[in-house]
Amino acid sequence: MRSVLPLLFGLSLVACDNKPSAPLAPSASALAPAEKRSEAAKTFEIDTAGSKVTFLMTAPIEKIHGEAADSAKGQLFIDPADIAKTSGLIQIDLDKLVLYQQKRADEQGEYGERVRATSRTSTPRPGSRSRRTRPPTSAS
Repeated sequence: MRSVLPLLFGLSLVACDNKPSAPLAPSASALAPAEKRSEAAKTFEIDTAGSKVTFLMTAPIEKIHGEAADSAKGQLFIDPADIAKTSGLIQIDLDKLVLYQQKRADEQGEYGERVRATSRTSTPRPGSRSRRTRPPTSAS
């Protein structure tokens, strides 16, 4: 048993590494522009001004609402005769994302008031800009 403990301790240190094994998705700046896949495709531009992206995630004891006004831009190429040839690229400015929560005590209770979330994430994503400021360091 004593020879197994150091091995388990070493494995636990390796398992605690918070680095993702692979990027979840390419950064928006790395994405290629959309291209028409057919001559019949009609071009639609997404106007950022007036755009609005919303979502709702429902869990057993909370709902998370997201809203990002004036945040979408992109192009869609839609072929009405062959929808499989539709293509496009839509980008969302996540700096404009506002999150709200509705919580309840248990699964049978009513959801409470919709309240703006105080923080979008507890840990920044790799490559993302953090809005948090670092505490001042003491001079030595």
